[in-house]
Amino acid sequence: MKNIRFILIIMGILLLGACGTQTSTGDGSDDSAQDLYEGESIVINDVEFTQQINLSDEESLDVVMQLKNVSQNDITLAFSSGQKMEIVLRNEQGEEVYRYSEGKMFTMAIENKTLAPDEHLSFGEYIDVSEFEAGEYTVELTSLVYEVEGEEENLNFQEEITITLP
Repeated sequence: MKNIRFILIIMGILLLGACGTQTSTGDGSDDSAQDLYEGESIVINDVEFTQQINLSDEESLDVVMQLKNVSQNDITLAFSSGQKMEIVLRNEQGEEVYRYSEGKMFTMAIENKTLAPDEHLSFGEYIDVSEFEAGEYTVELTSLVYEVEGEEENLNFQEEITITLP
């Protein structure tokens, strides 16, 4: 009985400690260990594309992209290969310093994913930036959906976010 009480006390302390975690908006206005950057929401053919970049400990970027069905019906997304996204980082001079797909191989087959109403598909990447110079970088985030419900036109699920590496 004492062991259970001890475990519950420890769990309570851990829970309270987690509630104090903060993130900033990426403007450097606080001293937290993590900066959060979010791109604009893009809605095309009832599919919402959102993006988020977390800079943690000045050494890594955690990039997450999400496609969400905002309609009241199932929606089928088609991808032309196993590559669902592309991420490109450019330094202040516009030079490409990172490309997600570089050195990777992807299946070359059409892949369909059906999303129910309010269901989402998330994909992302962890990027080690510990060797990058301090400064501003542009992160180009692209979802490589080529068809939504059989429609190929105007599928520009792409956003650029400017981040600052300390």
